Amino acid sequence: MKDLRHLALCLVVSISFSCATPPEDPIDDTQLVSSLESRTHDMALLRQALSQVSVGELSLLPSNWEDIVSNPNTTTYWQARALAWERNSRQARWSLAVELAKTESAGFPDPIEVSQRTDDLSDLGLNNQINVVFDLLGILGLGRAPAEAALARRECRAALGALELSTWRANFDVLGALVDLACAQGKESDLSLELKEARRGKKRAQELVNMGRIGVADQSRIDGFLDLLGSTRADTAAEVARFQSRMATASGLLANSQAIRNIDSQVLDAIDSFTKSRKPEPSMSALLNSHPQLRLDRLNYAVTEAKLRSVAAEAWPKVGLGPRFEFNSDSFLTGGILRLSFPWPGSIGGLIEAAAQERAAARARLQDSLLDVTAKLRQASRSRRVLEQARVSRVIPAYQASAITWRGQQARFQVDEKSWDLWTDSLNLRRRAIIAYWDNRRDCLKAAIEEMRHGQGSENP
Repeated sequence: MKDLRHLALCLVVSISFSCATPPEDPIDDTQLVSSLESRTHDMALLRQALSQVSVGELSLLPSNWEDIVSNPNTTTYWQARALAWERNSRQARWSLAVELAKTESAGFPDPIEVSQRTDDLSDLGLNNQINVVFDLLGILGLGRAPAEAALARRECRAALGALELSTWRANFDVLGALVDLACAQGKESDLSLELKEARRGKKRAQELVNMGRIGVADQSRIDGFLDLLGSTRADTAAEVARFQSRMATASGLLANSQAIRNIDSQVLDAIDSFTKSRKPEPSMSALLNSHPQLRLDRLNYAVTEAKLRSVAAEAWPKVGLGPRFEFNSDSFLTGGILRLSFPWPGSIGGLIEAAAQERAAARARLQDSLLDVTAKLRQASRSRRVLEQARVSRVIPAYQASAITWRGQQARFQVDEKSWDLWTDSLNLRRRAIIAYWDNRRDCLKAAIEEMRHGQGSENP
């Protein structure tokens, strides 16, 4: 009977599963910093990062992206880097990997239960009983297990939808950040040029004061307008620094990278060409099937549906079935064991009702999102048309006229000391026209980007 005692221990050990712990993966500080610094110029690193994204995500880039992705004056340069390294997209990619891994462990039967009873530990051969119970309904694909597997699949599809939305947002966020930065740099460049020119007038005013041609109060007025121009330029320089930081976040590059420092207003022409490829305003039905936010809301609705089914599956009884072994020093008996577990009456009804309310709330969120997307699309479309009309009819003419007036008054002030007040007026007019020109160009392009964001739709299935 010594063998029988060993059998009792071996049965327990044989049904236990060991899980190998993955090896540690420590962070190498030098390698981490080096990889960030290499993102600007290392095309192999970019291609490696893009090789890990899905075909649907790559559809956001033009088909010839590999030929133009090294040119920072193209939108593709920045869109590719946002797709590869923008933080929210990367985290969404990992979240999808987590949900995919979870599906591999979802839908299995309940754990195998093993119990052993020994009447006298001092004599293991006296009376022993071993019970092994299996989840019968789970093995047959009934009850909780299939509902759990269905829920895991729905959550995985929702994670895929969240990834699509993250990459969609990153694609347009990086363009918006690029517009902000390029327009701020264009404004700073114009203001710096005019400030340099205006300092010649300050020198002329000082000469006139020394000769007694104009008073100290007149000189103070000239200095005041120069200080105002200098203050505006300083504020714009601060904006450039802030937008460089935002650009770094949107593109996944370092803020002091050469690519970000070299951005200038020329890239705005590429963005303008990109936004002109926008499609006509889609119908609400088309938006439901094409807009990533609405597709994600539909997938989340499907998750609440699966959760409702999973909660309802809790009403199934638990049926455990398996062998029973009873032995002592003189005998060895085999038999069977049936274990039933029923939920308490009324304990599931409230949970089912709660899950049904969550499903109704998800449907309402989908409706609200559709209204929100439609409203934003129409607002962006109208804003773009109004801003573009103002640009053509007022902003550009005022910008050009102010430059002509300012140049003329500069020349006049050098020969006519009485024109100093016209000089200050034309300087202030030029300052305001520069601000209006670059702000309008920024707003026009960002409205066109928002129109594409809300109405272009995604090509992903």
